[in-house]
Amino acid sequence: MKSLFQLSIFLLMNIAPIFSQSNCPMKMGVNLYFNEYWSGEFPFSNLMLQSSPKWIVRDINNPEPDEWASDKYHDSLTKDMNGYPIEIPQTFKSQDEPQIAMSILFLDSNGPYPSGNYTLLYDGNGEINLFGGDVGSIISKTTGRIVFKVNNNYQGVGIQITKSTKGNHIRNIRVLLPDTENTIASHPFNPQFLKQLEPFSCIRFLNWGGVNNSTQNKWEDRNLPTYFTQSSSSKGAVAYEYMIQLCNILKKDMWICIPHAASADYRINLATLLKNQLDPSLKIYLEYSNEVWNDIFEQHWYIKDNAPSDIVFHTHKYAYLANECFKSFESIFGSSSNRLIRVLAGQHYNPWILEEAVAKMKEIGGKFDALSVASYFAPIGLNGNLTVNEIAQQTKAEIANHAKNHILSLSNLAKANNVPVVMYEGGPHMTKDQFGGLDQPFVPALCQFHESQQMYEIYNDWLHFLKDTAHVELNNILGFQDDICYFGHIKNLWDNNPTLKMKAVLDNICKTVDNQYIDKIQGIVYPNPFLDNIYIQLPFNELSSIALRDINGQLIKNYQS
Repeated sequence: MKSLFQLSIFLLMNIAPIFSQSNCPMKMGVNLYFNEYWSGEFPFSNLMLQSSPKWIVRDINNPEPDEWASDKYHDSLTKDMNGYPIEIPQTFKSQDEPQIAMSILFLDSNGPYPSGNYTLLYDGNGEINLFGGDVGSIISKTTGRIVFKVNNNYQGVGIQITKSTKGNHIRNIRVLLPDTENTIASHPFNPQFLKQLEPFSCIRFLNWGGVNNSTQNKWEDRNLPTYFTQSSSSKGAVAYEYMIQLCNILKKDMWICIPHAASADYRINLATLLKNQLDPSLKIYLEYSNEVWNDIFEQHWYIKDNAPSDIVFHTHKYAYLANECFKSFESIFGSSSNRLIRVLAGQHYNPWILEEAVAKMKEIGGKFDALSVASYFAPIGLNGNLTVNEIAQQTKAEIANHAKNHILSLSNLAKANNVPVVMYEGGPHMTKDQFGGLDQPFVPALCQFHESQQMYEIYNDWLHFLKDTAHVELNNILGFQDDICYFGHIKNLWDNNPTLKMKAVLDNICKTVDNQYIDKIQGIVYPNPFLDNIYIQLPFNELSSIALRDINGQLIKNYQS
């Protein structure tokens, strides 16, 4: 006997939002945080890739207290090309005892990490021990493999190499998050990190590239993916190959910031790497350095001293060097240069900087494809005992009186030059130490404001303004995973429930289906009820799931896309 089924409105209620930004009036991108043992972002399944930028070297038997956190003897170690010590212990003339090497995997992180069984793998012959308050029991230990339990008590985990045989030294160390040993062969990224990035259309790699105050000049100064750590503050920051792989996996456009002192050869090699390895369907937003107008960064002073001496204004010097950078990439991409979006950047609250950069770029015959500033909003000059509502009102006033007007000036400049506006960073710029230090009486209220409904409403209105009035094409938020009272939009990478700041962002990302209007979707379903086959025609191309229920409402089948 055949059963009678009915496809009811509950089918539509089970459709989850699908983020699709291909035709959005304003796309949303994201700046990744620093890749460090303290960052809390955990982008890699292999935690060795976020470990200390240098080895901590200490006495084998009687370490002095300062040696537990000192990396001053890192350069004294004899290491292989990937940074692994070629033997342990090693003896230095300056030290009385033989030396061992240690590295921190995570400590004082700005977010939690999962408890459970972690796996340490390594090649070579020697002895590795674990240290830190979060190291639990050793589940199993064989040559080249240790399984150990981690407790999430914010007390950290590290490794120490106490013995490593010369000629077959310990190398290729991998410390894997729980349940990632099977995925590590196909890609190096933490699956939860990938999931949190799914809604965005573009990834900016300012922090991964260690661009602010960068010392990179020659192509060989960059980091390779085989180096023992990919710390943002290591010798060459995160390898470009990992940035490319992340964009390719997620199908996200890439925003790359070129180190200010990178030579022409460096730029040519980087352009070649991107052209050959990045998915050709993806765009490359190309920016020379970052915030060169900001004199707290080394790049500001480099530009002052390294542009032609006959160029007087700093912003004109910037335009000249940015154009030199752009030309290097154009020479490699050639007929494929339409993949490049050459970004000329300035300062939100000083429109003159970008106006003059545009004028100089046009004077020297340079080409640019977009104009950019940071789309931040914040109150000005907080002081005294303030409530959440008072901070919210001050924020609204500053947005209305100044922030919006400066953005509109940029929008008009872009329109006059027939290019779009893209924001290199953006969001709330009101950190708890920004207004005179952590001991200010309003700091508790400020942190509450970051997680309040008022923050959501102000942020949501700001994004609507950028999209509907200023006609911004791309807005990159700053503060993916970070302290929520700093720039953070996510305070727990492992929690899929968005903070109110992230909710404001997600609510302004285009979706193929919006839960708010699901009950208004007009579709065709026939016949209904049905016995054998059913035909469904809906006004969108993708579904996350369809729930099939019998006429009594019991779930029969759930189809996942």
